[in-house]
Amino acid sequence: MQCGLYITCSDQAKNGKTLISRLFADLLHLRDPSGPQIYDTDLSGNSIVSLFPDQTELIDLTKVSDQLKLFDQVVSSPQRNHVLDLSDDMLNRFFSIYHEIGFEQGASDAGLEILVHYVIDPSLQSVTTARDICNSLSLAKFLPVTNLAVGDCRQIAGAEQVFEELDYDNEIVMPSLAPEIRSWAEGEGFTWSGFLLGRHDDIPYEIRIVIMEFMESIYDQVGAQGEDFR
Repeated sequence: MQCGLYITCSDQAKNGKTLISRLFADLLHLRDPSGPQIYDTDLSGNSIVSLFPDQTELIDLTKVSDQLKLFDQVVSSPQRNHVLDLSDDMLNRFFSIYHEIGFEQGASDAGLEILVHYVIDPSLQSVTTARDICNSLSLAKFLPVTNLAVGDCRQIAGAEQVFEELDYDNEIVMPSLAPEIRSWAEGEGFTWSGFLLGRHDDIPYEIRIVIMEFMESIYDQVGAQGEDFR
């Protein structure tokens, strides 16, 4: 099965981006018990590296050495999946380097698929940035992500027309989770893969039902893009 680089990004913070990264990183354990290699460009240490410390490398994209390390490690390990949790402040820098070095072609030649999951904030600026990045891609898949807990950009004046200009592969719509549900799903020790394998019986039954419905919704949409984490 072809491995890939799963990029999760946005032009804004605090909109569910790391939740998507965590979901992919966790579910990819079901495909390969060794798990994916994860990269985190948020140097605060409060993002995905805090959840997967043993599998995550912090990448400082302001340093040429780290830029080379990131792209070289991905291309030189096509037999493994990779997850990049890209911070909003590094969005433009990353894609500038990405195009400058011809990374898409290099990854394709190595047999890796690139999937860009872009969480769009409910603003004209966010969907416009998403469109510009989407239209700059040629070999990668672009998948806009709408987090209903934050809002749908198509409810903003002028944004729906820009969204329609996206040449995307498949949209992922994240259902809204109540705070008490999120506290369990984001709690210490919780893993999405473990949940699927029945390892979280300590979670109240009614909350497990909601979490399962959330996962099934995401899983069905990811399946529509050809992914299978089983």
